[in-house]
Amino acid sequence: MDIFKLLKTLNSAQSSWQLTLAIVLGMISGFLPLFTPLNFLILFVAFTLNIPLAIFFFMSVIFGTLGLLLDPVFASIGYGVLTEVSLNTLFTSMYNSTPILWSSYNYTILMGSFLVSFALVLPMFFILNPLINKYREVLEAKFKDSKYFSWLNPYSEENLKKKQGVLRLWAAGLFFLLFGLIAAVLLLIIDPLLKYTLELTFLGN
Repeated sequence: MDIFKLLKTLNSAQSSWQLTLAIVLGMISGFLPLFTPLNFLILFVAFTLNIPLAIFFFMSVIFGTLGLLLDPVFASIGYGVLTEVSLNTLFTSMYNSTPILWSSYNYTILMGSFLVSFALVLPMFFILNPLINKYREVLEAKFKDSKYFSWLNPYSEENLKKKQGVLRLWAAGLFFLLFGLIAAVLLLIIDPLLKYTLELTFLGN
């Protein structure tokens, strides 16, 4: 995303909480390992809530890059929690529950990144939201009467007319359709193809 598009999104008709939530969800998605059920859940929330997806994906990349550097820290935290003796009973129960086991909670990096990211959710939200509000107030005062830069005023009449609702149900439907198609391809094409290849290999030997 270039700077122009980033500024345009920051000054869109969406409320400051929507922008803040896009950054926070992007942070969680970036810190979590990419191909995990928890990250797919975060993606679903991001698609369903009417937040700027451009900012969400931009922040996912930023925090994903930072997460690669923090992986040893995440692994250390995750290992410490997963090997905590007082939590053995809890983790044994979780391990015996198939849906919870699918979350891959028992991987040290995932557990560590999950704990760190969710510990940062409330502090980030309550710090960023007033900062974004202040930033927008400054822009409104500066560009309120500007002829050529009115698009930089987040509270301009044009932007307020574009104000949208909280949910984006069509995007949630698109999300399910997309991942449904991916799952169908994996089950109906890739899986039989792999089985056929393995059978051919063993029969050939």
